[in-house]
Amino acid sequence: LIITSQCPRPDSSLPDTPRPFPNRVQTIPNYHCSGLNFLKELRIPFNKLEKLPESFGNLRELRILDIQGNAVSYLPESFVLLPKLEVFFAAKNDFRQFPRELKSMEFLHTLDLGYNKIVRVGRTIGTLKNLQHFSITHNEVKELPAELGRCKYLQTVDLSYNELTELPKEMGRCEQIMFLDASHNLLRTLPYQICECQVLQHLDCSHNKLVDIPQQYCYIRTLRRLNLSDNKISALHGPIHF
Repeated sequence: LIITSQCPRPDSSLPDTPRPFPNRVQTIPNYHCSGLNFLKELRIPFNKLEKLPESFGNLRELRILDIQGNAVSYLPESFVLLPKLEVFFAAKNDFRQFPRELKSMEFLHTLDLGYNKIVRVGRTIGTLKNLQHFSITHNEVKELPAELGRCKYLQTVDLSYNELTELPKEMGRCEQIMFLDASHNLLRTLPYQICECQVLQHLDCSHNKLVDIPQQYCYIRTLRRLNLSDNKISALHGPIHF
């Protein structure tokens, strides 16, 4: 089911390239979710929704949910009844806190909360055991919980454009991270434990307040791209073995 203010451009080589389409849905009545017990994919991006109905919990077979580009600020309590949810796109809404209703969603592997107003990421994220792709770019996050290190299957992490002053050392337990973007924050140091991410290929810590880099970062042989521009670093401890 797709209800959007954008639709594919038929003449594009990219079938998912969107262009404007006049949908401006403001509410979803409770009864609309009652008869969709076998719905697996729901896309309602770029409308004017401020909330989701409590009957959302009836969508027990839902795998993919896209609500980006609305004005949603919280999830209904019944959201915890979506045990099979795998992909949740919720960027460009009005969330001010990390949704607790995502707790223990064991199949969730892709979560995009970018471009909201989130200040804090709670311990709930540590219950997302199979999370692989996580974006919280362009928020107001000041700190990340140690529980992030429990997401051991993380591959891509976008923390850019926040107010982070440090990264939790427990991220070193996420040994499958390949892409880490922590640019445009307030980082002053980097934990050496990040070097334990054995397949890290892309590390962007540009536009921070870093004054030094732990020597261990010179030995990450898997790195293909390292961006440390626009910091306050005076020297790199070597030798460098990229």
